[in-house]
Amino acid sequence: MLPERRRAGRYACVANIELTDVESEDNMREQTCDLSLFGCQVKTANPWAVGRKVHLKIFHRGKSFIANGRVAHVQDAGMGVEFMNVADKDSIVLEEWVAELREKVGDAHRAKV
Repeated sequence: MLPERRRAGRYACVANIELTDVESEDNMREQTCDLSLFGCQVKTANPWAVGRKVHLKIFHRGKSFIANGRVAHVQDAGMGVEFMNVADKDSIVLEEWVAELREKVGDAHRAKV
């Protein structure tokens, strides 16, 4: 089996996230542990099933990102959520966050060299 190929880099990012199941309207408030242009990893002891459709809000550095998504995978300490149907204004916020995180990683790498 081939290893999973990611569409974009993932960056460590702790941010508050609110998820709502689209069908049952169950809610979850947790934290992310990483972020990319296409999704995030959510730390939770009670992950939802793969394929579950969600509405999500991420809060980071005084801004918010809102999108629909789906649970893409489940792991021991959480679940991966893929972003879907992202509005232009929210794409801009996400791109800013990822650019800042990417720069932070680059700065850390340059400091080691």
